[in-house]
Amino acid sequence: MSGRTGIVLNVYTRPDCRRRGYAKQVMKALLADADKLGLSVVELQATDDGSPLFLSIGFSDDKSKYRRMKWLNQ
Repeated sequence: MSGRTGIVLNVYTRPDCRRRGYAKQVMKALLADADKLGLSVVELQATDDGSPLFLSIGFSDDKSKYRRMKWLNQ
């Protein structure tokens, strides 16, 4: 474990190109690069629609005692 973390901010596929494996290919390439870079973990936040893809390539739900929070400057 290197302690190095990667974060995937966005994965988007145009609606007319979905369900063809493009996102899966991109994510597998990204994870291969993460392995070469020695990352210990890659994190992302998935929508309900996207989570089956990520689960299928080895991501798991992160059961954490921490809550995601943000502050918006109003």
